[in-house]
Amino acid sequence: MQQTCNFLGIKQDLIPVYHPQANPSERKNRDLKPRLAILVRDEHDSWEEKLPMIRFALNTAKCETTNHTAAFLQFGRELRTTDDVTHDLRALIDNDNFVDEITPYLKLFSRLTTEIKDHVEQKQDKRKMYYDRRQRQAFYKPGDQVWVTLHPISKSQNKKSRKFMPKREGPYLVITNRSPTTYDIADPAKPDEVLGTYHSSALRAYELPVSRDSGTIAPLRRRGRPKKYSADSSPRRRTSQRGSL
Repeated sequence: MQQTCNFLGIKQDLIPVYHPQANPSERKNRDLKPRLAILVRDEHDSWEEKLPMIRFALNTAKCETTNHTAAFLQFGRELRTTDDVTHDLRALIDNDNFVDEITPYLKLFSRLTTEIKDHVEQKQDKRKMYYDRRQRQAFYKPGDQVWVTLHPISKSQNKKSRKFMPKREGPYLVITNRSPTTYDIADPAKPDEVLGTYHSSALRAYELPVSRDSGTIAPLRRRGRPKKYSADSSPRRRTSQRGSL
């Protein structure tokens, strides 16, 4: 695959496993699923018939990141409905003009390209800022041992439930840093075989359990109930009595 991409001049951008934030396809799936659920209703076997309508809706919806629709970014104009096509064709016949005016579209699109790129970068920086507020970034170096987060699947035929399966597995060895947030992981017994590329959110530093010595265990401090005060001996009552005297 790598040789084919190099021959065709295709640049591959690999993403870490189990990190949907880096996969644009997962973002589109998040838009596709609720629309399918609305249109399909109880007829779950008719989902493929709803795809053309959803595709048209997604291509004509204004994207918050680019501030334009996907159709405009692809074709330089908005998609037309059946009524628009009929009206435009009638106007061409009446004006006897069948020459497409592509130059205005190209000029407009060239002016908007820089603005769109700046808008996308601003949105990416804003989302990264909000994401970093909830995350504590961890950095690893080659040779560190880490736990790897598992994503088990329940299997009723094997009487296995994901709730009772381990949430992490390790230790694994960090081989290389592909980026400040992605790392190649390998088995310590076979450090030459890379098992996969993982995002730092799926890793945790491997720490050995604290060794227990045979010293005397300190008893827990007994916590009793708070001291009770009577009506006459309460601090507030005594203060009022002193004031009256």
